[in-house]
Amino acid sequence: MPSVLATGYLVAIVEWTCIRVIDEHLDEGEQTLGVHVDLSHEAPTPPGDLLTVDAELTEVTGRQLTFAVEASDGAAVVCRGTHRRAVIDRDRFTGKLAARVNGRR
Repeated sequence: MPSVLATGYLVAIVEWTCIRVIDEHLDEGEQTLGVHVDLSHEAPTPPGDLLTVDAELTEVTGRQLTFAVEASDGAAVVCRGTHRRAVIDRDRFTGKLAARVNGRR
């Protein structure tokens, strides 16, 4: 593997940025889950370079939030695309997850 920012880590950084953009606007007991990622990875980012991610909420459809995202490292645009997140009720989700996990045993 080359010594550059891997695509999987880039996706995680983009997701984290979108979470930070919307987090203060959620009601008590709500959180978001990533449901779709459509990103290009256009340039390598060497170790130590600063990555800047811009995320803009562009659409709200019911509980679905769509973000336009772009990341750059000062030398080039590293990625661009969209990310979609769903607003969920934390307790309801946790209950459904526990039932699914317990159903496997």
